[in-house]
Amino acid sequence: MATAFLYSGGSFTRIDVPGATATNAYGINDAGQIVGAFYDGTTYHSFLYSGGSFTQIDPPGARYTEALDINDAGQIVGYFLGSDSSGFLYSAGSFTQIHVPGASLTAAYGINDAGQIVGWFLDIPDRDGPDSDHGFLATATGDPHFTTYDGVKYDYQGLGDFVLTRSAVDPFEVQVRTRLYHEGSSATIMSQAAATLCGHVVTFDIDRVGGSFVSLDGSPMPLSIGNPFLTADGCVISALSEKGYQVAWNTGEILEVTDKGKYLNLSSELSWISQLSPMEGLLSSKLDPDRWRVTGADSLFNPVPEPSTLTLLIVGIGFTVLCMMSRRAVPPMVNRSGV
Repeated sequence: MATAFLYSGGSFTRIDVPGATATNAYGINDAGQIVGAFYDGTTYHSFLYSGGSFTQIDPPGARYTEALDINDAGQIVGYFLGSDSSGFLYSAGSFTQIHVPGASLTAAYGINDAGQIVGWFLDIPDRDGPDSDHGFLATATGDPHFTTYDGVKYDYQGLGDFVLTRSAVDPFEVQVRTRLYHEGSSATIMSQAAATLCGHVVTFDIDRVGGSFVSLDGSPMPLSIGNPFLTADGCVISALSEKGYQVAWNTGEILEVTDKGKYLNLSSELSWISQLSPMEGLLSSKLDPDRWRVTGADSLFNPVPEPSTLTLLIVGIGFTVLCMMSRRAVPPMVNRSGV
């Protein structure tokens, strides 16, 4: 279990939100007020710790929030996922949404005593068309075309299983499987993706006959707009649309997968810690992409031992179902454009 702490005067003090399975502290002001996020077994919520008491802070309509900084006036900034993916300012009991015009995602990371706010944003007007990223979004699309985290674009027609992206500091790895676009074709497409996810493996497969496009530990997942969330030990898989899915790691990385029918489109978004560390895989560099080929036990597409218990959260009905899954390994996510 992740536990937050305060280090002051040479001593450590534990900071645990009551009932939470994980607590992360991100910011502190001169009055000793602390902000962060906690995991309640389903999703993350923001909190303020002040005078020995915790206050939950969630913007209206949010399904995932993190408070990241607080100034001496008690103003709090962070970001949330909901109908929009935006930053927020919490001041005097009221929320103000912070969203860069035209951005697909905005996050507020810091606020000073003058009320000035800093953060970052993604500028992606069309997930299936040209993209403009700001330092940490990478994509794989079509037959396939790659855009690295540094914004370098290249094509690669390798055939087999490959590491798409892998963190050196977080338990974050995504692999893709490529096959020929059709018999006799010289082009390949990404047909499967698999990712390590909080001790599990989530798989996306356009070639699965009579089964679910999404599988967890080898068992089909009935995700849909009506049943949009699956939680797995602190990580979340969401159905964003009929053909679009999002995987969110409890370490901050996000993968979006789109089923284009004949191929997969993927986009990978890093946590701030992963941004500061070396990344591996096809999305890290265009140099010698064949070195990221995986075979045998290194492939996430191979069978793995029996699974642990997972929780399926059916939104709108308000109850959980515990399921036992038969296990299969799967890689992370990528994709964005067409063949």
